[in-house]
Amino acid sequence: MVKDVYFFTEMGYTAYPQDEARRRGYNNLMFPNEHFSPERAQALYGMYFDELLYASESGFDGVMINEHHNNPLSMMPSVNVIGAALARTTRKGRIVFLGNVLPIHDNPLRVAEEVAMIDILSGGRVTCGFVRGLGQESLATNVNPIYNRERFDEAHDVIIKAWTTPGPFRWEGRHYEYRVVNPWMRPLQKPHPPIWIPGVVSPESVRWAAEHRYPYVALAPPLDTVDEIYDLYDEVAAASGYTPTSEQRGYAIRVCVADTDEQAYEEGRHFFWQLGTSFGIVPRHWMAPPGYMSRAATNSRRQQMRVGATNITPGGPINSYEEAHATYQIVTGSPDTLIKKLEHIIDVVDPAYMIQGVPSGPRERTPVPGRGPMSADAKPRVALIGTGGTISSIGRDSLDLWEYMDTGLKAEPDELLVRFPEAAETAEIVAVRFRAMSSAAVGPADWLALDAAVHEAVARDAPLDGIVITHGTATLEETAYFLNLTLRVDTTVVVVGSQRPATGLSSDAGLNLLNAVRVAGAREARGLGVLVLLNDEIQAAREVTKTSTLRLETFRSPDVGMLGYADPDGRVAIYRKPARRHAPATEFDVRGRTELPRVDIAASYAGADGAAIEAFVAAGARAIVSASLAPGVTTPAETDALREARRRGVLVVVSSRAGSGRVLPRKTLREGGFVVADNLNPQKARVLAMLALTRTEDAAEVQRMFDTY
Repeated sequence: MVKDVYFFTEMGYTAYPQDEARRRGYNNLMFPNEHFSPERAQALYGMYFDELLYASESGFDGVMINEHHNNPLSMMPSVNVIGAALARTTRKGRIVFLGNVLPIHDNPLRVAEEVAMIDILSGGRVTCGFVRGLGQESLATNVNPIYNRERFDEAHDVIIKAWTTPGPFRWEGRHYEYRVVNPWMRPLQKPHPPIWIPGVVSPESVRWAAEHRYPYVALAPPLDTVDEIYDLYDEVAAASGYTPTSEQRGYAIRVCVADTDEQAYEEGRHFFWQLGTSFGIVPRHWMAPPGYMSRAATNSRRQQMRVGATNITPGGPINSYEEAHATYQIVTGSPDTLIKKLEHIIDVVDPAYMIQGVPSGPRERTPVPGRGPMSADAKPRVALIGTGGTISSIGRDSLDLWEYMDTGLKAEPDELLVRFPEAAETAEIVAVRFRAMSSAAVGPADWLALDAAVHEAVARDAPLDGIVITHGTATLEETAYFLNLTLRVDTTVVVVGSQRPATGLSSDAGLNLLNAVRVAGAREARGLGVLVLLNDEIQAAREVTKTSTLRLETFRSPDVGMLGYADPDGRVAIYRKPARRHAPATEFDVRGRTELPRVDIAASYAGADGAAIEAFVAAGARAIVSASLAPGVTTPAETDALREARRRGVLVVVSSRAGSGRVLPRKTLREGGFVVADNLNPQKARVLAMLALTRTEDAAEVQRMFDTY
């Protein structure tokens, strides 16, 4: 029967470009580390540690950690460092190391000392696992794979003797020699921490674990191969003079639970987040270099299931998600369904120890208590980035509701919190001073800087549940749409403004700020792209536009309507989700850019000639957005000027000055090589055209982007 259940996450680095890995045909060992972002990793570490801490407090018997090298599969290149952090941050539950990669260590005594130290720090909560490592890890550390098992065996023996035999003594072996073995640090648990041996394929590892009477942990094999593993273990145990029990059986299984079976099945696909596999893809000679595997291991049933492909995966057969699900390598479902599936696995395997792994792939994470709105008394953690605008403006007096913009006085975000303390009572707020300016002065350079500031905040102040950006309303919609296309963060971002200054009588600034903070920290607002909040209404960045100069209800989403409300009862009510692609899953990455291509807007009106268009071309415009007459037509003179601009290589995007409705791809426009903006207004079309030109100048490809975003 199951004695203990453990929580496990691979701590995957999910931010690397999978398209580049797919182009190369591999995602580790030789995959360039220029694709690693320390800032992104910092945020991911915060999230993963929060999950581990929460698991240790919420009923699991402990947590499991592991180690991999040169591989985005896992951000744990040292299981001992991760274990040391958990030893001091968790209060209960075992910490299972699966485990130290012994063959790549030239000094196994260091491993003995570190594990002993962590056992003491944790109060004797360490379970120590030893592994041989993946084949490419021997290559990465310049260790001859032929000696992998020999080095594993001898390193293990050195460590066990160092833990159990009083020193000093000498060690003279084939691979390790010590004049003095006398480590001062020895483990708290006697004679030493429990030792587990995990494995995937090798029958030698099963045999070795049985000979040493160590529990063998099967790492999510197809359920129909379990008999092969544990029949061999039982056979070797009998030959060694003992009868094994469930105490010698551990089983790791990938688990995904959700409210419904259908939702869990779809979310379970995040286990296959690396090029459509769970572990990524490598050439076979990296995974199993000559000498790494014995003939017995090579001929094992599970290994034979893997050899049919040019590339293989470290975790087993290169099968589909559907096949992995059907063979119980992954189990998903609602709580009731999942219990039935786990009961079936327990009946087949009879393990004393079950390890439940969760997906590492890019996905929405439920915040842990104290770091998000999981419980009623938990405050979300929100960054407040100030850019200025009316919401931060200081007027001459309370009746200054329109000339304040000429005073130039702006409150910084921390000063706004003093003026509106209710916002700080709603969330744990990190104030970030960025810029204090009129939104009329905001331009592409400021967008790029703000994009960078958001990424820096997510990395520096992690974990964050949300980000609120204060902004003037004149160009708010353009900034919001730009961020909606460029941000590479999973955190909810809300752009907020006001129609009346913070000092004005009956100002909307305070309530808008409070509601923006609430929305940024709300679970309901996740995965919707960048949001805009004014007048209690939640709008999508793509559709929202300013429709009135002074009225409070100025921001509207023509054609499609708002997403939801932030009402006085504290509820964030969402009624629809954006259908168009948005951050963070876009193809536009502007990090490191200092400028964007020039794109201008030519407004149509009765009798307009082509002078403005010709001037924009002469000024170096890479693209011109036509704010055409509805439903997408221009004056004859403008049409001639736009065709000439297109002939000279300038991209032409046709939008409409109407404020709503689609511009349709008429035959004349298609034949002229023009791009139609769908229902994007001219200012939004300009933003997308700028970003499109960072990727391509091909009109057909740009049209695809307008159809997508």
